[in-house]
Amino acid sequence: MPVASRYRLSPPQGATLYAFVGRFSGREIDHYDWYRAQYGKQDKPSTIEGELRKERLARWPEFCVESWCFVPDPAPERDWPAEQQAEVRLAYAKHVQKMRKEGAQPCSDVDHFKSAAAVPPPE
Repeated sequence: MPVASRYRLSPPQGATLYAFVGRFSGREIDHYDWYRAQYGKQDKPSTIEGELRKERLARWPEFCVESWCFVPDPAPERDWPAEQQAEVRLAYAKHVQKMRKEGAQPCSDVDHFKSAAAVPPPE
């Protein structure tokens, strides 16, 4: 499974949506538990100060991601001036192409997301 966090710095063009499938483990974890699980080592608390330290000690329900996908923006240029729209479309298309090359899948290619999208909403 591609590492989704590498796309947190997506370009300013477009609004890429992400969908996650997983489960809550039933336990609560803090930043340090998460960091140990992700990187196999302890985070350095000496680098954290003030309010951020309290946030990192707060416990949150653990969500275990089993798969994820993305929905590309069909019109990433919509909020840009006309003279920049072609450049924005191209930059966003390159970003989506890079994501796909690295293994990220659009939700339209993922079976459980396709079947979920086919279920009509409740009335």
